This record gives sequence, C-alpha cells and structure tokens, in this order.
Amino acid sequence: VEAGYHITPSTKVTLADAENITTRTYSDVDRSNENTASASVRSQLTSQLSGSLGGSHAVRLEGTTYDSHAAWVALGDPGVRNGYAGTATQLFTMANRNRDEVKGDLSFSPTDTLSMDLNGKYDIDTYPNTVYGITKDHTVTINPDINAALTDTINGHLFYSYEQAYYFLNSVTTQSGTPAVP
Repeated sequence: VEAGYHITPSTKVTLADAENITTRTYSDVDRSNENTASASVRSQLTSQLSGSLGGSHAVRLEGTTYDSHAAWVALGDPGVRNGYAGTATQLFTMANRNRDEVKGDLSFSPTDTLSMDLNGKYDIDTYPNTVYGITKDHTVTINPDINAALTDTINGHLFYSYEQAYYFLNSVTTQSGTPAVP
C-alpha cells in the first residue's frame, strides 16, 4: 500500500507499507513474514537539481518456531542440545530481524547531455532472538554515477559502487575456551 501527497508542486511525500511472505521447504524456518513501513520526500530543488530522502523500518518474524536442531533430534540424536537451546544459533537470513534504513539521492543535470547522480544508503539489522553468531549488522552503500551523451548516437556511462558491511558476532566459547552460557 502506498500513498503520496504533493505538499508543493515540486515536492512529494510518500508513505508506504509492504508485506513480504517467504515460504521454504526443508528449512529451519518454513515461513517468514516481513512488514516494512517507509516514508520518503522527493523534491525538484532547482531546474537542474532534484533529491530524495527516505527511511524505513522493517520487522521480519518467523512463521514457525526456529529450531536448528530439530532434524538431528528427529534422527534420534538429542545430544546435540547439550546445554544449548535450539534457538541459540540462527541463520541470519531466516531469523527474526528488525531493520532500520535511511537512504538518499541527489541528481544534477547541468545540461541536456550530462547528468550526475549520487545515492547512498545506511541500514542496521538486529536479530533479537539470536544468542550466538550474527546478532547485529550494518551496511553503508554509496553510488556515484555520471551519464553523458557524447554524440547523437554515442552515450557514456561512468559509475562506481561502494559497499561496506559490518557484522557483530557472539561466540559459543569465551576467551578461556569454556562454553559461554546464554
């Protein structure tokens, strides 16, 4: 669902809500639901310059209880749980997740044959039910872009993409080598 409103002739505010349902077979989680609420503002600042700024908050929830040891227990090996809960370590691609994201874009067209864009994004993910492994991460993305019409039939495009991801991990053992207790 999306709704937009022009607060001025050149500035539009947009609010949106989206839901994504993922279904898997033979997996630790057979279904997950993700809901994302977002807001953005886009404006034509001058005849040559436009920009946008937006943010979103997403919550992904497991449709079934996460149990990474269920298959081993079903095969008759209950010993895999020795002191650790079945939900302590979760794949970050399936675990419950909260994501906050901010993104922006600037577009500059000084002539009809030249345009320059710069967009960027910062997101932070937290995994509230994960004890060991990736419990939090954040990513920075920056993309400058230049387009030029060199002749009536030849265009040039120069771009660069930068992305840096940071992961925060919790270990199953302490520095002394003894098992950590969640």
